Amino acid sequence: MKNIYNLYKILKIKFRNNIIVLLAFVSISLSFSNTLAQQNTTQPQVNAKDLKIYFIKRFIEILPPGSIFNILVIKNNSTTEITLNTVFTFPDQWSLIGQNNVIYKVAANDSLIIPLRLSVSSNSRGGVANVIGVNILDEKKKTVGSAFCYANIIKKPNLLMKKR
Repeated sequence: MKNIYNLYKILKIKFRNNIIVLLAFVSISLSFSNTLAQQNTTQPQVNAKDLKIYFIKRFIEILPPGSIFNILVIKNNSTTEITLNTVFTFPDQWSLIGQNNVIYKVAANDSLIIPLRLSVSSNSRGGVANVIGVNILDEKKKTVGSAFCYANIIKKPNLLMKKR
């Protein structure tokens, strides 16, 4: 009986030590995983209320063929740096002079100025206002804002003189 009691004491001590080791391991693992999670977070979520997005010129007139120039302004009113992707939209026959889908970093309480130049096709119909837009996406490709301007194609006058 004495041997069983001694075995019980030994197992009880080993079991208690194992529990302590197990709890210490779990505690260290949790703190390590929290540290990794904080390091893997590249930036906080972009809040659309913290962004102000607009084109300098709201309306533009153009006589085709030609080009349109405008400036996009993105103001970051948050307290953290954000990463944004700009995707411009414009009529099919027009072409962007420059790059589309560009990724930018905007510092906290800073502004970004992006020049936009479009080549207008000679086949563009006059008397039509075309929409030029930009969608602003965050790192997760979620739309966080947009802006628009309008390009009015001037109708070519048909002034033919006839001899009498």
